[in-house]
Amino acid sequence: MTCSTQQLNSLKNARKLSQELVRWMRRQTESQEQSSQSVQTLKLDLGGVDRLSSVGVNELIEINRKARKMGVKLILTEVGEAVQEVFAVTRLERMFHVVNTSPS
Repeated sequence: MTCSTQQLNSLKNARKLSQELVRWMRRQTESQEQSSQSVQTLKLDLGGVDRLSSVGVNELIEINRKARKMGVKLILTEVGEAVQEVFAVTRLERMFHVVNTSPS
């Protein structure tokens, strides 16, 4: 799923995004239980996020917490330099699995 700055940094939009992701994770974990598949993975593309507010940080933490609780592995992709700096300053780089396919 792709995420934008507006989706992540606006409280209303971030909560909506979080709810959509939780619904997706629930559907995936329910189908996993029925078919005995391996751990589900949710890739959240942050390529469209050029800055991260406290709202965005908190929502990412909450999404990650819920994902872990449901047995879903959250992977953040295409994390830009400004967002990486926020993760480094707040020491959240240890919390998130970040995979970038393009050079930073």
